[in-house]
Amino acid sequence: MSSDSGASILSEHEASDDEAQLNEDDVPYFTVSFFTNDEEIKKKLSNTAIGVPSTSDPSRLNSLVNKTIEINDDLWEEKTFDFLIGTNFLRASLDDYVEMTGISTESVIRIECIVREPAPEPDQDLPQTDWVGAVRVTDKAIVSSTYDGYLCIWTHDGKPLLKEQVFEEPIKCLDVGKDNRVYVGSQNQSIAVYEVAVQGKVGTLKVEATLVVSLRGHERSVDCVAVNKDGTRLVSGGFDNYLKVWNVDPADESTEFVKAKDTSKKRKTTAVVKTPMVTLAGHKDAVVATSWTPLNDSHVVTASWDHDIAVWDLELAGQISKLHGQKSFTALSVNPFNGLLLTGSTDPTIRLWDTRSTEGALVKQSFTSHAGWVSGVCWSTVKDYLFISSSFDKTVKMWDNRSAKTPLYTLKGHTDRVLCCDWSFPQIIASGSVDTTLKTFRRSI
Repeated sequence: MSSDSGASILSEHEASDDEAQLNEDDVPYFTVSFFTNDEEIKKKLSNTAIGVPSTSDPSRLNSLVNKTIEINDDLWEEKTFDFLIGTNFLRASLDDYVEMTGISTESVIRIECIVREPAPEPDQDLPQTDWVGAVRVTDKAIVSSTYDGYLCIWTHDGKPLLKEQVFEEPIKCLDVGKDNRVYVGSQNQSIAVYEVAVQGKVGTLKVEATLVVSLRGHERSVDCVAVNKDGTRLVSGGFDNYLKVWNVDPADESTEFVKAKDTSKKRKTTAVVKTPMVTLAGHKDAVVATSWTPLNDSHVVTASWDHDIAVWDLELAGQISKLHGQKSFTALSVNPFNGLLLTGSTDPTIRLWDTRSTEGALVKQSFTSHAGWVSGVCWSTVKDYLFISSSFDKTVKMWDNRSAKTPLYTLKGHTDRVLCCDWSFPQIIASGSVDTTLKTFRRSI
Protein backbone atom coordinates (compact mmCIF):
# COMPACT_ATOMS: atom_id res chain seq x y z
CA MET A 1 0.00 0.00 0.00
CA SER A 2 1.29 3.44 -0.85
CA SER A 3 0.33 7.02 -0.18
CA ASP A 4 0.59 9.78 -2.78
CA SER A 5 1.42 12.88 -0.80
CA GLY A 6 1.70 16.47 -1.88
CA ALA A 7 5.44 16.18 -1.22
CA SER A 8 5.87 13.42 -3.77
CA ILE A 9 3.90 15.39 -6.35
CA LEU A 10 5.91 18.51 -5.73
CA SER A 11 9.21 16.68 -6.08
CA GLU A 12 8.49 16.13 -9.76
CA HIS A 13 8.66 19.88 -10.32
CA GLU A 14 11.67 20.69 -8.21
CA ALA A 15 14.77 22.07 -9.91
CA SER A 16 18.24 22.32 -8.44
CA ASP A 17 19.43 25.70 -7.20
CA ASP A 18 22.13 25.72 -9.91
CA GLU A 19 19.60 25.08 -12.68
CA ALA A 20 17.28 27.74 -11.30
CA GLN A 21 20.07 30.30 -11.12
CA LEU A 22 21.17 29.62 -14.71
CA ASN A 23 17.64 30.01 -16.05
CA GLU A 24 16.48 32.90 -13.87
CA ASP A 25 17.81 35.66 -16.15
CA ASP A 26 16.12 34.15 -19.21
CA VAL A 27 12.54 33.94 -17.93
CA PRO A 28 9.85 36.56 -17.31
CA TYR A 29 8.91 37.61 -13.80
CA PHE A 30 5.43 37.62 -12.25
CA THR A 31 4.38 40.10 -9.61
CA VAL A 32 3.03 38.29 -6.55
CA SER A 33 2.09 39.07 -2.98
CA PHE A 34 1.89 36.55 -0.16
CA PHE A 35 -0.70 36.53 2.60
CA THR A 36 -1.97 34.19 5.27
CA ASN A 37 -4.95 33.87 7.59
CA ASP A 38 -2.81 32.28 10.29
CA GLU A 39 -2.82 34.90 13.05
CA GLU A 40 0.63 33.98 14.33
CA ILE A 41 2.30 34.04 10.91
CA LYS A 42 0.34 37.04 9.63
CA LYS A 43 2.37 39.41 11.82
CA LYS A 44 5.66 38.17 10.34
CA LEU A 45 4.81 37.80 6.64
CA SER A 46 5.08 40.86 4.43
CA ASN A 47 2.32 41.28 1.86
CA THR A 48 4.38 43.67 -0.26
CA ALA A 49 4.23 42.87 -3.99
CA ILE A 50 7.47 41.41 -5.32
CA GLY A 51 8.71 39.95 -8.59
CA VAL A 52 9.50 36.25 -8.80
CA PRO A 53 10.65 34.14 -11.77
CA SER A 54 7.75 32.59 -13.66
CA THR A 55 9.48 29.21 -13.25
CA SER A 56 9.11 29.38 -9.46
CA ASP A 57 7.52 26.23 -8.08
CA PRO A 58 6.27 25.44 -4.54
CA SER A 59 9.77 24.47 -3.42
CA ARG A 60 11.25 27.83 -4.48
CA LEU A 61 8.31 29.75 -3.03
CA ASN A 62 8.69 27.90 0.27
CA SER A 63 12.32 28.97 0.45
CA LEU A 64 11.39 32.58 -0.35
CA VAL A 65 8.56 32.77 2.21
CA ASN A 66 10.62 31.23 5.00
CA LYS A 67 13.53 33.61 4.32
CA THR A 68 11.11 36.56 4.30
CA ILE A 69 9.70 35.57 7.69
CA GLU A 70 13.19 35.00 9.12
CA ILE A 71 13.96 38.68 8.47
CA ASN A 72 11.23 39.60 10.97
CA ASP A 73 11.75 36.72 13.38
CA ASP A 74 15.22 35.47 14.29
CA LEU A 75 13.71 32.51 16.13
CA TRP A 76 11.58 31.37 13.20
CA GLU A 77 11.57 27.60 12.65
CA GLU A 78 11.18 26.72 9.00
CA LYS A 79 7.76 25.43 7.95
CA THR A 80 6.48 23.86 4.75
CA PHE A 81 3.63 25.73 3.11
CA ASP A 82 1.02 24.94 0.51
CA PHE A 83 0.21 27.85 -1.80
CA LEU A 84 -3.39 28.61 -2.70
CA ILE A 85 -4.17 30.77 -5.73
CA GLY A 86 -7.90 31.39 -5.96
CA THR A 87 -9.43 27.97 -5.34
CA ASN A 88 -6.49 25.80 -6.41
CA PHE A 89 -3.31 24.68 -4.72
CA LEU A 90 -0.14 25.30 -6.69
CA ARG A 91 1.32 21.92 -7.67
CA ALA A 92 3.60 23.04 -10.53
CA SER A 93 5.53 26.13 -11.58
CA LEU A 94 3.79 29.50 -11.75
CA ASP A 95 4.01 29.66 -15.54
CA ASP A 96 2.48 26.18 -15.84
CA TYR A 97 -0.29 27.25 -13.48
CA VAL A 98 -0.95 30.45 -15.44
CA GLU A 99 -1.10 28.51 -18.70
CA MET A 100 -3.45 25.92 -17.19
CA THR A 101 -5.85 28.37 -15.52
CA GLY A 102 -5.57 31.39 -17.78
CA ILE A 103 -5.29 33.88 -14.91
CA SER A 104 -4.02 37.34 -15.75
CA THR A 105 -0.37 38.16 -15.13
CA GLU A 106 -0.85 41.88 -15.70
CA SER A 107 -1.92 42.39 -12.10
CA VAL A 108 -0.58 41.14 -8.79
CA ILE A 109 -1.10 37.41 -8.23
CA ARG A 110 -2.20 36.98 -4.62
CA ILE A 111 -0.93 33.75 -3.07
CA GLU A 112 -2.24 32.45 0.23
CA CYS A 113 0.31 30.62 2.39
CA ILE A 114 -1.16 27.68 4.31
CA VAL A 115 0.92 25.52 6.62
CA ARG A 116 0.96 22.12 4.96
CA GLU A 117 -1.06 19.37 6.58
CA PRO A 118 1.04 16.33 7.50
CA ALA A 119 0.67 13.45 5.06
CA PRO A 120 -1.35 10.44 6.25
CA GLU A 121 0.98 7.46 6.54
CA PRO A 122 -0.09 3.91 5.55
CA ASP A 123 -0.75 1.93 8.72
CA GLN A 124 -2.94 -1.19 8.97
CA ASP A 125 -4.12 -3.56 6.25
CA LEU A 126 -6.86 -5.65 7.84
CA PRO A 127 -8.31 -8.63 5.91
CA GLN A 128 -12.09 -9.03 5.96
CA THR A 129 -14.35 -11.91 5.02
CA ASP A 130 -16.26 -10.06 2.26
CA TRP A 131 -16.85 -6.59 0.86
CA VAL A 132 -16.54 -3.97 3.60
CA GLY A 133 -19.85 -2.13 3.84
CA ALA A 134 -19.19 0.29 6.69
CA VAL A 135 -16.45 1.43 9.08
CA ARG A 136 -16.27 3.69 12.15
CA VAL A 137 -13.20 4.61 14.19
CA THR A 138 -13.68 5.59 17.82
CA ASP A 139 -11.11 6.75 20.36
CA LYS A 140 -10.80 3.11 21.47
CA ALA A 141 -11.31 0.85 18.45
CA ILE A 142 -12.06 0.33 14.77
CA VAL A 143 -15.50 -1.14 14.00
CA SER A 144 -16.37 -2.59 10.58
CA SER A 145 -19.09 -4.63 8.91
CA THR A 146 -19.16 -6.81 5.82
CA TYR A 147 -21.48 -8.00 3.12
CA ASP A 148 -21.57 -11.51 4.57
CA GLY A 149 -22.99 -10.18 7.84
CA TYR A 150 -19.91 -9.99 10.05
CA LEU A 151 -19.33 -7.36 12.73
CA CYS A 152 -15.62 -6.89 13.44
CA ILE A 153 -13.80 -4.85 16.07
CA TRP A 154 -10.07 -4.12 16.04
CA THR A 155 -7.63 -2.15 18.15
CA HIS A 156 -6.06 0.90 16.52
CA ASP A 157 -2.91 -1.09 15.87
CA GLY A 158 -4.79 -3.87 14.08
CA LYS A 159 -5.27 -6.53 16.75
CA PRO A 160 -8.62 -8.36 16.31
CA LEU A 161 -10.98 -8.06 19.28
CA LEU A 162 -14.23 -9.39 17.81
CA LYS A 163 -15.34 -11.19 14.67
CA GLU A 164 -18.92 -12.39 14.75
CA GLN A 165 -21.54 -13.04 12.11
CA VAL A 166 -24.54 -11.12 13.37
CA PHE A 167 -26.59 -11.30 10.16
CA GLU A 168 -26.66 -13.61 7.16
CA GLU A 169 -27.36 -10.68 4.83
CA PRO A 170 -25.09 -7.73 3.90
CA ILE A 171 -24.46 -5.03 6.49
CA LYS A 172 -24.05 -1.71 4.65
CA CYS A 173 -24.26 0.73 7.56
CA LEU A 174 -23.32 1.08 11.20
CA ASP A 175 -22.84 3.76 13.83
CA VAL A 176 -21.24 3.80 17.26
CA GLY A 177 -22.84 5.69 20.13
CA LYS A 178 -22.14 6.34 23.76
CA ASP A 179 -21.96 3.58 26.37
CA ASN A 180 -20.22 1.24 23.90
CA ARG A 181 -23.33 0.63 21.79
CA VAL A 182 -23.02 -0.33 18.13
CA TYR A 183 -25.98 0.13 15.75
CA VAL A 184 -25.96 -2.19 12.72
CA GLY A 185 -28.34 -1.89 9.76
CA SER A 186 -28.87 -4.90 7.51
CA GLN A 187 -30.29 -5.80 4.16
CA ASN A 188 -32.73 -8.04 6.06
CA GLN A 189 -34.78 -4.90 6.90
CA SER A 190 -33.79 -4.75 10.57
CA ILE A 191 -31.36 -2.87 12.82
CA ALA A 192 -29.53 -4.55 15.67
CA VAL A 193 -28.20 -2.73 18.73
CA TYR A 194 -25.22 -4.38 20.42
CA GLU A 195 -23.64 -3.56 23.75
CA VAL A 196 -19.90 -4.09 23.58
CA ALA A 197 -18.17 -5.17 26.76
CA VAL A 198 -14.37 -5.00 27.04
CA GLN A 199 -12.69 -7.30 29.52
CA GLY A 200 -9.10 -7.97 30.49
CA LYS A 201 -5.96 -5.90 30.45
CA VAL A 202 -3.98 -4.29 27.67
CA GLY A 203 -2.47 -7.09 25.59
CA THR A 204 -5.09 -9.63 26.67
CA LEU A 205 -8.26 -7.68 25.90
CA LYS A 206 -11.42 -9.64 25.15
CA VAL A 207 -14.53 -8.12 23.62
CA GLU A 208 -18.06 -9.50 23.73
CA ALA A 209 -21.02 -8.03 21.84
CA THR A 210 -24.48 -8.64 23.29
CA LEU A 211 -27.65 -8.02 21.28
CA VAL A 212 -29.85 -5.80 23.46
CA VAL A 213 -32.36 -4.31 21.01
CA SER A 214 -33.73 -5.32 17.63
CA LEU A 215 -35.40 -2.52 15.65
CA ARG A 216 -38.03 -3.64 13.16
CA GLY A 217 -40.15 -1.54 10.86
CA HIS A 218 -38.36 -1.07 7.55
CA GLU A 219 -39.89 -2.87 4.60
CA ARG A 220 -36.68 -3.17 2.60
CA SER A 221 -32.90 -3.01 3.06
CA VAL A 222 -31.58 -0.57 5.69
CA ASP A 223 -28.85 1.58 4.11
CA CYS A 224 -28.03 4.23 6.73
CA VAL A 225 -28.22 4.73 10.49
CA ALA A 226 -27.18 7.60 12.76
CA VAL A 227 -27.45 7.89 16.53
CA ASN A 228 -27.67 11.26 18.28
CA LYS A 229 -24.96 12.47 20.62
CA ASP A 230 -26.69 11.43 23.85
CA GLY A 231 -27.56 7.96 22.55
CA THR A 232 -31.34 8.26 23.00
CA ARG A 233 -32.53 8.55 19.38
CA LEU A 234 -31.58 6.73 16.21
CA VAL A 235 -32.60 7.62 12.65
CA SER A 236 -32.44 5.20 9.73
CA GLY A 237 -33.15 5.20 6.03
CA GLY A 238 -33.52 2.48 3.46
CA PHE A 239 -34.80 1.22 0.17
CA ASP A 240 -38.41 1.60 1.34
CA ASN A 241 -37.86 5.39 0.84
CA TYR A 242 -38.63 6.14 4.50
CA LEU A 243 -36.78 7.90 7.29
CA LYS A 244 -37.57 6.22 10.60
CA VAL A 245 -36.98 7.53 14.11
CA TRP A 246 -36.31 5.13 16.96
CA ASN A 247 -36.20 5.53 20.72
CA VAL A 248 -33.00 3.76 21.75
CA ASP A 249 -32.85 5.16 25.27
CA PRO A 250 -32.00 2.14 27.46
CA ALA A 251 -34.68 3.25 29.93
CA ASP A 252 -37.44 3.45 27.30
CA GLU A 253 -40.25 0.92 27.14
CA SER A 254 -42.79 2.96 25.20
CA THR A 255 -41.94 1.51 21.79
CA GLU A 256 -41.27 -2.01 23.00
CA PHE A 257 -43.08 -4.56 20.88
CA VAL A 258 -42.27 -8.00 22.24
CA LYS A 259 -39.50 -9.91 23.91
CA ALA A 260 -37.47 -12.04 21.53
CA LYS A 261 -34.73 -14.53 22.13
CA ASP A 262 -31.38 -14.31 20.41
CA THR A 263 -31.02 -17.67 18.63
CA SER A 264 -27.27 -17.41 18.23
CA LYS A 265 -25.59 -20.79 18.65
CA LYS A 266 -22.86 -19.22 20.75
CA ARG A 267 -25.12 -17.74 23.37
CA LYS A 268 -28.72 -17.04 24.18
CA THR A 269 -29.84 -13.67 25.43
CA THR A 270 -33.10 -11.85 25.58
CA ALA A 271 -33.34 -8.77 23.39
CA VAL A 272 -36.06 -6.15 23.23
CA VAL A 273 -37.79 -5.71 19.86
CA LYS A 274 -38.84 -2.14 19.14
CA THR A 275 -40.95 -0.43 16.50
CA PRO A 276 -40.34 3.12 15.18
CA MET A 277 -41.50 6.18 17.09
CA VAL A 278 -42.15 7.96 13.79
CA THR A 279 -42.02 7.06 10.10
CA LEU A 280 -41.40 10.04 7.80
CA ALA A 281 -42.30 9.93 4.11
CA GLY A 282 -41.13 12.42 1.49
CA HIS A 283 -38.41 10.80 -0.57
CA LYS A 284 -39.36 9.05 -3.79
CA ASP A 285 -36.44 6.64 -3.85
CA ALA A 286 -33.98 4.96 -1.50
CA VAL A 287 -32.69 6.96 1.47
CA VAL A 288 -28.97 6.12 1.42
CA ALA A 289 -27.43 8.59 3.90
CA THR A 290 -28.51 10.41 7.04
CA SER A 291 -26.92 12.54 9.74
CA TRP A 292 -27.83 14.68 12.72
CA THR A 293 -26.93 18.37 12.43
CA PRO A 294 -24.90 20.35 14.98
CA LEU A 295 -27.12 23.42 14.56
CA ASN A 296 -30.27 21.94 16.10
CA ASP A 297 -30.58 18.76 18.17
CA SER A 298 -33.91 17.91 16.55
CA HIS A 299 -32.79 18.35 12.92
CA VAL A 300 -31.72 15.49 10.68
CA VAL A 301 -30.47 15.55 7.09
CA THR A 302 -31.07 12.79 4.52
CA ALA A 303 -29.80 12.15 1.00
CA SER A 304 -31.59 9.96 -1.50
CA TRP A 305 -31.40 8.32 -4.88
CA ASP A 306 -34.28 10.65 -5.85
CA HIS A 307 -31.67 13.46 -6.26
CA ASP A 308 -32.94 15.26 -3.14
CA ILE A 309 -31.36 16.34 0.16
CA ALA A 310 -34.00 16.87 2.85
CA VAL A 311 -33.76 18.56 6.23
CA TRP A 312 -36.22 17.21 8.80
CA ASP A 313 -37.44 18.65 12.08
CA LEU A 314 -38.22 15.67 14.27
CA GLU A 315 -40.24 17.75 16.73
CA LEU A 316 -42.51 18.83 13.87
CA ALA A 317 -42.26 15.36 12.27
CA GLY A 318 -41.78 16.78 8.79
CA GLN A 319 -39.47 18.30 6.21
CA ILE A 320 -38.45 21.92 6.66
CA SER A 321 -36.31 22.31 3.53
CA LYS A 322 -35.19 20.43 0.45
CA LEU A 323 -32.29 20.79 -1.99
CA HIS A 324 -32.44 19.19 -5.43
CA GLY A 325 -29.35 17.82 -7.17
CA GLN A 326 -28.69 16.56 -10.66
CA LYS A 327 -27.55 13.05 -9.69
CA SER A 328 -28.55 10.31 -7.29
CA PHE A 329 -26.80 10.78 -3.96
CA THR A 330 -24.59 8.09 -2.47
CA ALA A 331 -23.09 9.69 0.66
CA LEU A 332 -23.51 12.59 3.08
CA SER A 333 -21.47 14.23 5.84
CA VAL A 334 -22.41 17.21 8.01
CA ASN A 335 -19.66 19.54 9.22
CA PRO A 336 -19.66 19.30 13.04
CA PHE A 337 -18.69 22.97 13.40
CA ASN A 338 -20.93 24.87 10.97
CA GLY A 339 -23.46 22.43 9.53
CA LEU A 340 -22.23 22.62 5.92
CA LEU A 341 -23.02 19.47 3.93
CA LEU A 342 -20.79 17.35 1.74
CA THR A 343 -22.36 14.86 -0.64
CA GLY A 344 -21.19 12.10 -2.91
CA SER A 345 -23.14 11.11 -6.00
CA THR A 346 -23.20 8.72 -8.93
CA ASP A 347 -20.51 10.81 -10.61
CA PRO A 348 -16.92 11.78 -9.68
CA THR A 349 -17.88 15.11 -8.06
CA ILE A 350 -18.09 16.00 -4.36
CA ARG A 351 -20.47 18.89 -3.67
CA LEU A 352 -20.66 21.38 -0.81
CA TRP A 353 -24.10 22.68 0.26
CA ASP A 354 -25.41 25.18 2.79
CA THR A 355 -28.97 24.33 3.81
CA ARG A 356 -29.39 27.77 5.39
CA SER A 357 -28.58 29.66 2.20
CA THR A 358 -31.44 31.41 0.42
CA GLU A 359 -29.40 33.21 -2.24
CA GLY A 360 -27.08 32.20 -5.06
CA ALA A 361 -26.28 28.72 -6.30
CA LEU A 362 -27.45 25.74 -4.28
CA VAL A 363 -24.05 24.07 -4.69
CA LYS A 364 -21.48 26.30 -2.98
CA GLN A 365 -18.44 24.37 -4.24
CA SER A 366 -17.66 21.33 -6.37
CA PHE A 367 -14.56 19.22 -5.81
CA THR A 368 -13.27 17.34 -8.84
CA SER A 369 -10.39 14.87 -8.81
CA HIS A 370 -11.93 11.41 -8.53
CA ALA A 371 -12.36 9.25 -11.62
CA GLY A 372 -15.37 7.24 -10.42
CA TRP A 373 -18.52 7.46 -8.33
CA VAL A 374 -17.99 9.01 -4.91
CA SER A 375 -18.96 6.37 -2.34
CA GLY A 376 -18.15 8.17 0.92
CA VAL A 377 -17.39 11.58 2.42
CA CYS A 378 -16.41 12.50 5.97
CA TRP A 379 -15.50 15.83 7.58
CA SER A 380 -12.61 16.13 10.00
CA THR A 381 -13.74 16.39 13.62
CA VAL A 382 -10.97 18.84 14.56
CA LYS A 383 -10.54 21.19 11.57
CA ASP A 384 -13.61 22.61 9.86
CA TYR A 385 -11.96 22.90 6.42
CA LEU A 386 -10.62 19.34 6.05
CA PHE A 387 -12.45 16.26 4.79
CA ILE A 388 -11.88 12.92 3.08
CA SER A 389 -13.67 11.10 0.27
CA SER A 390 -13.70 7.59 -1.14
CA SER A 391 -14.52 6.46 -4.63
CA PHE A 392 -15.04 3.59 -7.03
CA ASP A 393 -11.71 4.71 -8.56
CA LYS A 394 -10.01 2.67 -5.74
CA THR A 395 -8.70 5.75 -3.90
CA VAL A 396 -9.34 7.84 -0.81
CA LYS A 397 -8.55 11.56 -1.02
CA MET A 398 -7.89 14.13 1.67
CA TRP A 399 -9.11 17.66 0.90
CA ASP A 400 -8.92 21.25 2.08
CA ASN A 401 -12.27 22.79 1.14
CA ARG A 402 -10.49 25.95 -0.04
CA SER A 403 -9.10 24.03 -3.03
CA ALA A 404 -11.73 22.66 -5.42
CA LYS A 405 -9.63 20.79 -7.96
CA THR A 406 -6.50 19.80 -6.08
CA PRO A 407 -6.76 17.41 -3.11
CA LEU A 408 -4.09 17.54 -0.44
CA TYR A 409 -3.30 13.83 -0.72
CA THR A 410 -4.44 10.76 -2.62
CA LEU A 411 -4.31 7.60 -0.52
CA LYS A 412 -3.75 4.49 -2.59
CA GLY A 413 -3.59 0.79 -1.82
CA HIS A 414 -7.01 -0.68 -2.51
CA THR A 415 -7.23 -2.89 -5.59
CA ASP A 416 -10.98 -2.52 -6.16
CA ARG A 417 -13.80 -0.06 -5.52
CA VAL A 418 -13.72 1.70 -2.16
CA LEU A 419 -17.19 1.53 -0.59
CA CYS A 420 -16.77 3.53 2.62
CA CYS A 421 -14.45 5.82 4.55
CA ASP A 422 -14.31 7.35 8.02
CA TRP A 423 -12.38 10.06 9.84
CA SER A 424 -14.27 10.18 13.14
CA PHE A 425 -11.03 9.79 15.11
CA PRO A 426 -8.54 12.56 14.21
CA GLN A 427 -5.44 10.37 14.06
CA ILE A 428 -6.85 7.59 11.85
CA ILE A 429 -8.38 7.58 8.37
CA ALA A 430 -10.08 4.26 7.54
CA SER A 431 -11.52 2.83 4.34
CA GLY A 432 -13.23 -0.38 3.26
CA SER A 433 -13.35 -1.91 -0.19
CA VAL A 434 -14.69 -4.54 -2.53
CA ASP A 435 -11.17 -5.99 -2.34
CA THR A 436 -12.20 -7.33 1.14
CA THR A 437 -9.71 -5.25 3.07
CA LEU A 438 -9.96 -2.49 5.63
CA LYS A 439 -7.05 -0.04 5.40
CA THR A 440 -6.02 2.67 7.82
CA PHE A 441 -3.74 5.69 7.52
CA ARG A 442 -2.19 7.47 10.49
CA ARG A 443 -2.05 11.23 10.89
CA SER A 444 -0.08 13.30 13.36
CA ILE A 445 -2.11 16.12 14.87
